[in-house]
Amino acid sequence: MSNYIKKILNYLRSNKGKRYCDDCLSTLLGISPRQQVNRICRSLAKRGHIFRKKGKCSSCSKVKLVNSVDIGTKTLLGVQNTSISSINNRGKRLDAREFENRVARYAENKFKKRFHHEKELQVGPDKPHKFDLVSEDKSIVIECKSYTWTRSGNFPSAKISTALKDVFYLSRIIADRKILVFQDDINSKGESLVSTFVKEYDGVLDDIEVWAYYVGDNLESDIVKVVRKPKDNWYKLLYNTIFSGERLITPWEVSEEIDYKETMEKFGIKPFKDILSKLENPHRLMRRGVIFGHRDFEKIVECMREGRRFAVVSGMMPSGRMHFGHKMVVDQLIYYQGYNAEIYIPIADLEAYWARGIDFEKTKKLAVEEYITNYIALGLNLENAHIYLQSRNEKVKDLALRLAKRVNLSEMRAIYGFTGETNMGHIFAPIVQVADILHPQIEERMPVLVPVGIDQDPHIRLTRDIAGRCKEYNFIPPSSTYHRFMTGLTGGKMSSSKEESAIFLSDKPSKELEKKVMSCKTGGRRTLKEQKEYGGIPEKCVVYELFLYHLVEDDKELQEIYERCRSGDLTCGKCKRLCYEKLVEFLKDLGEKREVAREQAQEILK
Repeated sequence: MSNYIKKILNYLRSNKGKRYCDDCLSTLLGISPRQQVNRICRSLAKRGHIFRKKGKCSSCSKVKLVNSVDIGTKTLLGVQNTSISSINNRGKRLDAREFENRVARYAENKFKKRFHHEKELQVGPDKPHKFDLVSEDKSIVIECKSYTWTRSGNFPSAKISTALKDVFYLSRIIADRKILVFQDDINSKGESLVSTFVKEYDGVLDDIEVWAYYVGDNLESDIVKVVRKPKDNWYKLLYNTIFSGERLITPWEVSEEIDYKETMEKFGIKPFKDILSKLENPHRLMRRGVIFGHRDFEKIVECMREGRRFAVVSGMMPSGRMHFGHKMVVDQLIYYQGYNAEIYIPIADLEAYWARGIDFEKTKKLAVEEYITNYIALGLNLENAHIYLQSRNEKVKDLALRLAKRVNLSEMRAIYGFTGETNMGHIFAPIVQVADILHPQIEERMPVLVPVGIDQDPHIRLTRDIAGRCKEYNFIPPSSTYHRFMTGLTGGKMSSSKEESAIFLSDKPSKELEKKVMSCKTGGRRTLKEQKEYGGIPEKCVVYELFLYHLVEDDKELQEIYERCRSGDLTCGKCKRLCYEKLVEFLKDLGEKREVAREQAQEILK
C-alpha cells in the first residue's frame, strides 16, 4: 500500500497542474483494483497531500472527481499559485485558543484597532454574553470557529449548532461589523466547510459577515476570504423593539401607539399610495390611507387588471366577540372576491391553544357563532371561500412539518423574542401560519396576498424567507398589505377584551350603546366656544374614524364632515349623534342578515 501511495504522489507531483480521475490513475500506474486508487486518493486528500474535486480529467477528458497537487485556488480563493500547505495546513491545525489569537492579530493589523478577548456585551435585559473578540470601541465583534468535516466527509451539523447560537447572539447587538470566522476545512469531495455553512444557513445570517480563514506558516502567509457579505438584518429591528421596551410590536402584543411611518422605514414596507393609481377601482380603505403599506402588491395588481387568479389568505383567531376593527379584513376579502380571488380563511385553533390557552371547542364555537356568521352577513361569498380549522387540515399540517426543517430555533427566537419559558407549541405556531399562507400554491401556483395589521409582519417576513428557501416547491413569495389599527372608543387600540373600547358587530341599538358613542374620545376642543373658534381635529377623533373606516361610503360626504369639523360648524355632540344614527342603521341591517347567515355558518365546520 505504501508503494502505491508514493507512486500516486510522485506521478501527480511530476504532472503538476494536471488532474486525473481514479480510473485513469489506475490504468496509467497499473494499480488494481480501481477501488484501491479511490481509497488512497481520498485519504491523501483528507490529510491535505493532494486536492480532490470535481473537474475535467487531463487524460480521458471526462468530468469526474479528479486528483491533483494543484489546489486550483483560482476558483476557491480568487488567487493563484498557492500550495495546499499554505492554504489549509490541516496537518497542524490550530486549536480553538490558538486560532482565536491568530484571528485577533490578523484583525488588529487589518482594522488598526485593539481587540479584547472574551468581552461581555448585553444581548437582552440583564443578559450578558461573552464574545470572542470585541474591538475597543465595540464597533467590530468577531466569533471564531474551528470545525472540521466528519470522518466520513459529512457536514458536522451537531457542532454547527454552536455557531448558530453565536449567530443568534450576534443578531442581538449593534455593531458596525459582525464577523463569523471559520478555520476552513475541505473534505474529500473538495467541498469547503465555510461555503457549505453559508449556503445552508444564509437566511439566518442577515447582517453577519463570514470569513474563511486558511492558516499559513505565519501571519503573513495566512489567506482570508470573505465568503459572505453582510445584508440588512430585518429581525434585528424586532429585537431592538422587543428588548428596548419601546413600541412593542409582535403578533401577540402591540403597543398602544404606533408610528406607522417609522415602522415602514424600519421594516422596508412600501407606501401604498405609490401604487394606488394603478388600481382602477380602489377600495375605500385604500383611497383613504387606512391601508398604508404593502410588500410586492404589484403582482396582485397585475392579476386584478388581467383577470388572472390569485389567492387571498386571512386567518382568524377567535378569542372574543367580533368588533368593527375586525370588519376591515372582511371588507377587503369581499373586495378581492370581485377580482377572481380564491379566499382562504384558516381558523387558528392551534395557535389559540398554544399561545392563548383557549381550548379547541371554544375556539370552534366562537368561530362559528361570531366570526363566520358575521363574515357571511357582511357579504362574503362562500362559493370561492375555503374556511377550515388548522387542527383538521391535513395538507396544512403536513406542509408545516416539512417547512419546519427550513427554520432553526435561533431564527425563531430572533424573529419572535421567544424565551426559555415559551412552550414548544407556541414556537411551532408561526410555522403552521407559514403553511396556511403557502399551501394554496400546492395545487395551483399563483400569487398569494395576505392583508394584515403591522403586528403580523414578522409572519410575512418569515413566510417570504421560507418560500425562497423551498426550491422544490417553487413557491411565489406572498404579497401583503398593511392596514392601520382601529382606535378604541376610549383611546388606544380597539380590543375584544376591553368592552368599553369596542363596538361589536353583534351589538343591538340600546341605551348602553348610545352612551358608549356619546361618551367616546373625540378631537374636539375643551369648550364649545373654542370648538366654534378654532374648529375640531378630526385626525384625532374616534367618531370621525368610524366614518372614515366603515360608516360613510361616499367620499364627498366624508369630506363634508371633515370640513365642517375643521371649521367648527359641526360640534362634537351633533357628530356623535350622527354617528350613532348611522350605527343603528348598520347594526339593524346586519342583525337581520346574521339570523340568515347563522344556519349557513353552522354547516361549514361540521
